[in-house]
Amino acid sequence: MGLPMGNSLSPLLADLVMNDFIVKNRDKNKFPYNMLKRYVDDIILMSELDKDQIKDLVAYLNKIDKNNIQFTSEFENESNLSFLDVLIKVDKENHKFKTTWYPKPTAAKSLLDFRMGLLEEGHPLTWNQIAVHLPELKKQALEQLIRIWEKNKNRTNDTQTWGDEVGLKIVEFSLLRFDHASKRVQLLLKAHEYLPKLKKLNEQVEEKSQITWHEEAGDHCVEGVLSSPFDHSSAHYSMVEESLRRRREQAQHLLAKDEYILNVCAFPRMGCAEFTWPVLKSDPLSSWEQSICFPQEFISPIHPQMKIVKNMVERRKSKFKVNLPLLYDQLIPMTPVMLALSAACPIWRGYLCDVDTRWNALCESADDRTEEEKNNQETFVGLVPIIERYVKEELQGVTESSRENIHRYLELISKRAAGTTATNATWMRQFVSEHPSYKQDSLVTEEIQHDLMWAMQKVANGKEEVESKRP
Repeated sequence: MGLPMGNSLSPLLADLVMNDFIVKNRDKNKFPYNMLKRYVDDIILMSELDKDQIKDLVAYLNKIDKNNIQFTSEFENESNLSFLDVLIKVDKENHKFKTTWYPKPTAAKSLLDFRMGLLEEGHPLTWNQIAVHLPELKKQALEQLIRIWEKNKNRTNDTQTWGDEVGLKIVEFSLLRFDHASKRVQLLLKAHEYLPKLKKLNEQVEEKSQITWHEEAGDHCVEGVLSSPFDHSSAHYSMVEESLRRRREQAQHLLAKDEYILNVCAFPRMGCAEFTWPVLKSDPLSSWEQSICFPQEFISPIHPQMKIVKNMVERRKSKFKVNLPLLYDQLIPMTPVMLALSAACPIWRGYLCDVDTRWNALCESADDRTEEEKNNQETFVGLVPIIERYVKEELQGVTESSRENIHRYLELISKRAAGTTATNATWMRQFVSEHPSYKQDSLVTEEIQHDLMWAMQKVANGKEEVESKRP
C-alpha cells in the first residue's frame, strides 16, 4: 500500500495515518520517555532508556503493521543527533540543546537561492536557471508572507529588542595596514584569516559576553554583534559605546604590528591604485563583475551571499555603476535626518565628494533592476517630529528622565541634519581641507589618507580627543 507522489492529498493522508498509529501504540508505562516529537514519519524521542530497550521498542512497533509501517532507529553519537535538516547538539552538563543546519550525505549541494537567506554550502544556480522558476518563487514567497502574518498577527506584549546593526551600521569594522615610512595606509585583505580565530576565541568566553563575528562583502571587513540584543530599557542606550570598544579591543589583540581595526564607513581611497594589502590589480576583461577599480580577490572568499552577486550582474544585464558628485567648494552638509549620526563618508575613491553618507552608493551597488525597472527617487520625509509626537502622546511607562534623554538624542540628530552641529563627515572635510598637502582640488592623496586614518585610530582608541569646528 502506498500514496502517489505529487498528489496534493498524499501528505495529509500520510500525516493522519502516522498520527493515528503513534497515538494508539505509544505505551509510556512499558517504554517511558521524556519527549516525543514527530514530523510526518520522522520521530525524535528523548528517553532514559538504554540502546537495547530502544531496539526493543522499534521491534515492538514493527510487529504492529508489518506490511505497511516499518521503523528504523538512529542513536546520538558523541552527544550529536541529526533530525530532518537539523543537527542537534546536546549539552548535558547545562541541560541545553544547540542546533545547526545538517546537510545529508546524499545532498546534491546545488541550491536555488535568489538573494533570500545565506548559503553555507553548495553552489547557487545561475540567473538563467533561476529565471524559469520565478513565477513559482514569487507565488510561494507571497504565500509564506501571508502564513507568517496569519500566525503572528495577534501576538502581543513581546519585549522590544534591538541591535546596533540597524541604521548606523557601526558593527562593521575595517582592517587597515599602516606604513608610516611611506605615509600610506591600505585595506588589509585578511578577514578570512582572522575570523576563524575570533570565533574560536569567543567559544572560550562566557555566553552572555560572547561576540558573534561574521563575514562581510569585502575581505577587509568583519562584523561583530553581541550574542544577545539590547532591550527596551533606556539604560541600554548608554552601553553601546562601551560594547563597541570591547569588540574593537578583542579583534585588535589578534592583529599583527601596524595592523588596526576601525569603524570606517568608506575608506577614502578605495578603488584607487594599490589600495589593498597585498596589492592587487583589477582585471575587467576576465572578471565577471567587470570592474576597473576593484580586483575580484577583494570580495570575501568566505561570505556566503557573495556567491550570488554574479547573478545580480546577469539579471541587470550590465555591471554596477556608482557615480558621485565631486566637491569643488565648501558646501554645507545636506544629510537626511535619520542618517545624521552616521554621516561619515565624504571621500570616495580618493576624491572629496558632495556626499556625506554611503547609503545611495550602497543602494546603487546592490541594485539588480534593469534600466526599465528603475523608478524616480522617492522624497525622504523627516521623522523627528513624528517621533517626538509619539514619545509625548503615545509612549507609556517611560520615566521623565528617559523622555529627556530621548529628547536630547533627537535634538542632536536634528542639529546634525540641519548642519548646526558637526557630523563625522564635516570633521573629515575639515581635516582634509586644512591638511598642508591639500591643494583645493578634491584629491585626497595617500599622505592625507594616512594622516586622516591615523588620527581616527587615535580618537577611536582614546589616545586623542577631537573638537570639531563648524566651517
